Amino acid sequence: MMRGSLILFVICGILGIPTYVTGTATMWALTQPPMPEISKATINAHRDMALWTLFGLAFTGATSWVELWRYRDRRRFSKLSLALVLLFAVVTLGIMTETGHRGGQINHPEIRLATEILPSDPKAGISTAIESLMSNMIWFIPWQIVHFFGYCLIFGTVFAVVLRVLGFWKSVSFAAVHRLLILGLVGVLMNVFSGMLMMLADSYRYVVSDVMFAPKMALITIGAIAVLYFSLSERLWNLKAGEDAPIAAKWVATVVLLAWAGVIVCGRLLPIC
Repeated sequence: MMRGSLILFVICGILGIPTYVTGTATMWALTQPPMPEISKATINAHRDMALWTLFGLAFTGATSWVELWRYRDRRRFSKLSLALVLLFAVVTLGIMTETGHRGGQINHPEIRLATEILPSDPKAGISTAIESLMSNMIWFIPWQIVHFFGYCLIFGTVFAVVLRVLGFWKSVSFAAVHRLLILGLVGVLMNVFSGMLMMLADSYRYVVSDVMFAPKMALITIGAIAVLYFSLSERLWNLKAGEDAPIAAKWVATVVLLAWAGVIVCGRLLPIC
């Protein structure tokens, strides 16, 4: 039950990324062209809470994955780590509840209370402030560099693990290369935070105009969920030096490699397409 719960938290954390992006696309669908009955200020209030939800899901999912990764070596769960996961999960659930409530206020007047004061300033909010800040190249370029370093960590880790599974690096056990996955997690966290900040610099172009952005988000989701297999498969974990990985693991490794290679290609094509 503990292991299954941690897996679900990791998947929820991963799915938070495309969910946030589709919410941004919906915002532009409702405001371009503007609709008189839709308040941009109310949308921004919902978007601010959605950003906090994304970060909460990222922390919950990352902490859960670290405990799954740690469990491989120790064969037991840490009570402190589980308590931290539970804390993140409860706080994130509260944030998600408020996010959903604010989302309902956008076009559901029946849930609004007569005494409730709705936002009225379309330029107020954290998301709007970040948009203004990130539109300046002085702030955009440093986060772009962080994003590129994150990709180096992700792809380097994925490539090393996939090589072992595909049989090109059989001189070491799978348990040895499994330890490298923590570097990939660091890269993912770097890219989630830097990527969302970069998207806010010009979200309309990314989610509406760039045809490669949606495939990139889809491939990130597929690649991240598929990597979970490496931390869950007992047959892979017991793979000794010189032994060949099972066929199923090789198929998963191929999917992981193609997905993350596709992410890099789509990201490189964003300024072009």
